[in-house]
Amino acid sequence: MNKISYLFLPLPFFLVSLSQVYYYKPLLPDQVTSQFDFKGNPANDHSRSFILITYSLLSFVFYVMFYFMDLLLTKFPKFINLSHKDYWLDKTRFNSTRNQLLKYFLFFSVSMQIFVVGIFQYIFWYNVNYSKKIPPHFKVIYYWIAMYIISQVLCVADWQNKFSKVPDEIKNRKKNKKKKKNNLQEKPKKD
Repeated sequence: MNKISYLFLPLPFFLVSLSQVYYYKPLLPDQVTSQFDFKGNPANDHSRSFILITYSLLSFVFYVMFYFMDLLLTKFPKFINLSHKDYWLDKTRFNSTRNQLLKYFLFFSVSMQIFVVGIFQYIFWYNVNYSKKIPPHFKVIYYWIAMYIISQVLCVADWQNKFSKVPDEIKNRKKNKKKKKNNLQEKPKKD
């Protein structure tokens, strides 16, 4: 995947969220139901402008956050918290590690944007439906949340699996350093 397509992949999801805001703005009532209990009943209302501004800001933050991750990785690699950081951020493999990390961040960014677009779509759909009846497919939102959480957990597990392992030579070097350090501490001092 080249850098241009990689950087513009989150853009369509951001544009979808903005188009939702512009489409639903005239359709939504002044007070928008934004929270629901576990049975799907309305639990809390907010003003239309609050909901639309919050949604727009959330979408923008998730979109821009991805680009700051690239900047952070490139300009401030010392702030990256990885197992075996010295190995993964070594000059010889930094670009490869950076590209792998950006793929994970891309997944996080895009999946978060899809999740937020889906949640707000349900909120908008409910508030535009004037009968205020819970649609039969509203329970799908719980599956949506579960699938999002599962995808994030699997991604983090893959991340951990990838970056917690280093070649055996690196592990052996660390063990040898510990042995040498212990041997130096155990040697009795000569009078």
